[in-house]
Amino acid sequence: MSPPVPAVRPTADSPVNLRSLGRVRVLEALAEARRLSSRLSRPDLMRRTGLARATVGSVIADLIRAGIVTDEDANRADGLRTGRPARTLSLNRHAAYALGVDIGRDHVRVVLCDLFGEPVWDRDLHRLVDNDADDVLTETAELIGQAQRATGVPAERILGVGVGIACPIDRQGTLLAEGIMPGWVGVRPTDELRERTGFAVRLVNDANAAVLAEHRHGVAQRCDDVIYIRLSTGIGAGVISDGRLLLGAGGLAGELGHVTVESSGAICRCGNRGCLETVASPAAIAEAPVDGQRRARVDHPADRPGARRRPRRDPCDGGRR
Repeated sequence: MSPPVPAVRPTADSPVNLRSLGRVRVLEALAEARRLSSRLSRPDLMRRTGLARATVGSVIADLIRAGIVTDEDANRADGLRTGRPARTLSLNRHAAYALGVDIGRDHVRVVLCDLFGEPVWDRDLHRLVDNDADDVLTETAELIGQAQRATGVPAERILGVGVGIACPIDRQGTLLAEGIMPGWVGVRPTDELRERTGFAVRLVNDANAAVLAEHRHGVAQRCDDVIYIRLSTGIGAGVISDGRLLLGAGGLAGELGHVTVESSGAICRCGNRGCLETVASPAAIAEAPVDGQRRARVDHPADRPGARRRPRRDPCDGGRR
């Protein structure tokens, strides 16, 4: 039996809305059931959420009227017709959609996903972005429009746009683009895309977006502490500590690519010398001389002839069984 959905704890400065909390717990339970490919009845929801029968009934009625939840005959869904029909509930994948935008140094990608997070439209545009903020944002808005026209999804069903960008972002959501993306200095992508599309926009560093995705939907779902290293045209990291995204005082906790590792090294695109990106990014490794690669290879004890390898284990297991 699945454990009950944990209670949602309101913050000290937010009022307690029991109806909203009940809705959140029911939606979480239905989302978890969908992930496990199972279906829930109203009694199942009562057991999993700890909510009273009347509360579950009221919340489900509201969600069905809103088109977010569907109610079906479980016997009919299974091809059976004997006995009193049980009613099972599931999320309606077409109830809402979200747009994802990935802006890297050499591409723009736009994805439209349904309520289950499944892509229904996916396009990318290969182009350099560092010096052309206005053109890139215009092309991004055009791709978003293409997604709407191709799928027929009405604007009112699109919850908003999440943008991941290969640039440092401080806690106020400002791009720290000096020396990295010179054409973006002073640009506020959230405001620009909101004006071009009419949708709510949320901006996040691409490595932070990646670690959140792995923590919520990928291989790190059972991990409270995660470090995601992103090796693309540059180097970045997303860090989750004790289940929360770690940003640091200035919002730059995962910015590894421009840490100096060789004081007399090559000049980096940021203007500094010997950044990690100049020696360990995929582009730098591809351009390294063959003999340099040989010298850089780490002689790990496990690679030596006759070495015994320990069996691999789940890094998020923490020793638990």
